[in-house]
Amino acid sequence: MVPQIVRFHGPLALEPLRHALLVAQSLHPFLGVRIVDEGDHFTFQSAKIVSKAERLAAVPLMVVKREDERHWEHLAEAELQVDFPGPFAWRCTYLRNERADGDHELVLVFHHSISDGISTTQLVQELFAACGGDAQNETGPVATRQPVLPPVEQMLPVATDEAVTTHEDVLLQIPFHDRAPIHQRKTRLFFRHLHAPDLAAFRRRCKTAGSSVNGGVTAAFLLALHAHNAVGSVPFGNAVSLRDYCQPEELWKIDNLKFGCYVMVVGTVHEMKAQAGFWDLARRCRQDLKGVMADAAKQGFLPRDFDKNEFERMQQEGTQALDQAGLFAMNGAMSNLGVLDFPEKYGPITLKELYFATAQPTPHFAMALYLLTLHGKLFCCFSSCEPLYDPEKASRVADKTMDLMRRACQDSDDPLFSDSVPKEDG
Repeated sequence: MVPQIVRFHGPLALEPLRHALLVAQSLHPFLGVRIVDEGDHFTFQSAKIVSKAERLAAVPLMVVKREDERHWEHLAEAELQVDFPGPFAWRCTYLRNERADGDHELVLVFHHSISDGISTTQLVQELFAACGGDAQNETGPVATRQPVLPPVEQMLPVATDEAVTTHEDVLLQIPFHDRAPIHQRKTRLFFRHLHAPDLAAFRRRCKTAGSSVNGGVTAAFLLALHAHNAVGSVPFGNAVSLRDYCQPEELWKIDNLKFGCYVMVVGTVHEMKAQAGFWDLARRCRQDLKGVMADAAKQGFLPRDFDKNEFERMQQEGTQALDQAGLFAMNGAMSNLGVLDFPEKYGPITLKELYFATAQPTPHFAMALYLLTLHGKLFCCFSSCEPLYDPEKASRVADKTMDLMRRACQDSDDPLFSDSVPKEDG
């Protein structure tokens, strides 16, 4: 599941929101389907709802009275424990303040097979433009119904290089904190953000150090996950968008308005070295990802003889092996949507915070970090699986990651953050 949490200030009327969700369904085919288990595979099935009144009544929108400032955090976690019993593979909960001009939240949840982080955030922009936009800044939802595209594996280019990069060193894999069957596991979410002045300073420092914001955040996350004196090869996952890699057919151009799931995880292995500094690690994280992405593009991201059913079977076997061994496949993973150029105000509504994540019921990652930049601030959602990973430790890792990013721009006297001349120009 992919949760999207929107925090906003100002009046959002219920019926305009319901109508905006209905319009979104009419424009984005994946919002009008449910997932059907056919035994040996799953299929998408369009809901058979004919009249507009029936379609409006079927919009999966629920209104809940907002209890306190932390209500949205608890609701977001709770929503990830509930399947999609209705006719669609998504739903929206409106945490409504008694004061119309107060703070409110929307918690939207999507099945990952129909949506990725780019799609869910773009949908938020469309909804707010439709509900509260004015003539000055309203961009509005896409005007025409989006086409139904082929599966992603059919749109990616044919591999030009069959070589597969392997890593023979012993990996520093994180063991389980505790065990539990999958139906007793719970995704935990930890929300943090970096204020605009801190993010601006961090961005400048990343550039002068010859890294990038993504490389700097990865370094902070790795150092938070491991002790500073950890030495070894750390397996790490990177969510990458496939939108720019699909074949250049006119119909298949996957811009951010195309709602769907066009993402995959590519693995990197980062070397933790004794006495290595923060900025050295940040530069290597940047270069490691660039190298892996170049190799993945040559290989078409998927094997030439890719078979989805066989791939899913191998994933299930891999998950079972990890469960038996009590080890996570990757110590961490990260998904960075970059800078979102959304308006801050939509008429009387002010967009305050925006977060996304994915559910973590399997031992693929000990922790994952989902981040985006909006209105000059960096919004981060860390996730982990309880009890496989200790939630108290996960919270400390989240705090440590944010602290390292702030200190990286300030503590030049700390040996961890000292740096020589950058190895490359940023």
